[in-house]
Amino acid sequence: MSNTLELYLIRHTEPLIEKGVCYGQLDCDVTADYAKQLKKIGAYFNDKDIHAIYSSPLLRCAKLAEDLTALHPPLSVTYKEDFKEINFGEWEGVKWNDINRGKIDEWNNNRLDFQFPGGETPSSFHSRVIQALCEITDETQCDNTSHKVLVIAHAGVIRSILCHYLHIPFYHSTGLNIDYASISKVTLLGNVASCRFVNSVL
Repeated sequence: MSNTLELYLIRHTEPLIEKGVCYGQLDCDVTADYAKQLKKIGAYFNDKDIHAIYSSPLLRCAKLAEDLTALHPPLSVTYKEDFKEINFGEWEGVKWNDINRGKIDEWNNNRLDFQFPGGETPSSFHSRVIQALCEITDETQCDNTSHKVLVIAHAGVIRSILCHYLHIPFYHSTGLNIDYASISKVTLLGNVASCRFVNSVL
């Protein structure tokens, strides 16, 4: 008999960074609105028996992960380096309007294999995210127990996971709208995945 894995994908709350600035692995805090968002997300999961919580180690995710974990003792957060947002390299912290337009056009024309200067390619990013995801599903599907698992991550990471389960080519991933503090849910029954909802904002 196959177990059921309920996978909740939670995007971090709004980061404390100037509008129009490129950020991926740039480590920034969250805005003052965080407490209100935490209260809503915490209440949503209050009556759910959470088995595990995984998170990107970047502050804007780790803060939410730690606070949600405190609401579900004796759980602790498992940090996944591969759940970090894409690495934009030399573009990190630079205003989009100040980045060479020709380079942005190159990226738009090669959505999978463009090499961000000093960073990574979208295809390598997608590969590392899915590898980390498979580690989680392998761990939680090794018995016949049903599990509810939280993943606190970034828009790019959540899009990557949804593309994987919905069989959407990753170069179309930006068509998936993932808002701050939103929740998406995928249920796995054995090897069969079903997307319950996407980008639900409480």
